Amino acid sequence: MIEGPRAAREGELPAVVGLSNRVFYPDGGIDMGRVFPTLFLAVNAVNLRVFVDDGTPVSLAGMTVHDLRIDDVVVRAACIGSVCTRDE
Repeated sequence: MIEGPRAAREGELPAVVGLSNRVFYPDGGIDMGRVFPTLFLAVNAVNLRVFVDDGTPVSLAGMTVHDLRIDDVVVRAACIGSVCTRDE
């Protein structure tokens, strides 16, 4: 049964990184967790939206949220990345 979209759970992070690796670097050799460390930090799991099929992440939309200061104005912005879905 497919569940989501929802925030990734901290215990799912290795599988979420694995999904991203599988989609973007199917031949291996590159670890998305190392390329984008702030995206896949445990404290950022709440900002990783996933669909999970029988406990396995199958789709991901990741983001990091930052407050930017422009002169005296603070603006919240999100960087979106590692958006992917397994082929099957």
